[in-house]
Amino acid sequence: MRRKVLILVAAIAVFLVIAFAAGVVVFFSPLLTHYVESDAFRTAMEQETAKGLHFPRARYAPIRRTGAVTAQSESLETDNGEKAMKSLIAHEVAVNFDPWGIFLRGLSGRRIIES
Repeated sequence: MRRKVLILVAAIAVFLVIAFAAGVVVFFSPLLTHYVESDAFRTAMEQETAKGLHFPRARYAPIRRTGAVTAQSESLETDNGEKAMKSLIAHEVAVNFDPWGIFLRGLSGRRIIES
């Protein structure tokens, strides 16, 4: 019995090490940098920012990846706001990505659907 537990613990440890290594490779990958700095990512960020802040559209200057989970843009401009903010002009916009946000957003979405 003790041998089976040790094998199980070793298997879980190996899995966690492999998962951690895969995460490090993804976050430091040049492919991820290329995507974050692409027009497709910038367009997606513009759409999500506009939707989240209740603007019909948003315009970011080119986005640069500055770290494993950080990115920066020289500016963000929006206008014709639909709620409290009518326009927004921001300079030196910096973003820290929270990887757990992917999981938390998925969980909160399920709760809304189930309610």
